[in-house]
Amino acid sequence: MQVLQCRPLVWFLCRGPLNIVDVRVSAGQLEVSREKSLLVWVLGQKFPKSLEATLGGTVAFSGQSPGPVDPLCTGLTAYIKLYFRVPDLTLSGCSVDQHSVQVYSSAKPRITTSRELLSSEYFIWNSTGDAPVSSGLMML
Repeated sequence: MQVLQCRPLVWFLCRGPLNIVDVRVSAGQLEVSREKSLLVWVLGQKFPKSLEATLGGTVAFSGQSPGPVDPLCTGLTAYIKLYFRVPDLTLSGCSVDQHSVQVYSSAKPRITTSRELLSSEYFIWNSTGDAPVSSGLMML
């Protein structure tokens, strides 16, 4: 399996700007956002063949967050938003046989099929903090 793109975003909401970032990655490159509330880990096509990569270290914050407070990201609770792209893979295992596709046209078209697994918003929540829970009244 070849990973064409992998980009984890490590958000630090409700904590103020990053003051100290002492983080090491086993593959790819790590960047700090301009707002200093986000670590962007760019693995790209340099994803290891073992399909394993690690990020470890220490971060420290200065002051309070100037933005709105996210009630799910307080204390030790945080998440990583992951974007990835893997060619020739589906979660369902379904595929289309290009030789079985029929097109009725006066010209003879060339048919090529492909499949790709592409993330939209894939969240990984940490296991250290409390479970994110939200409740409210449901109107019927």
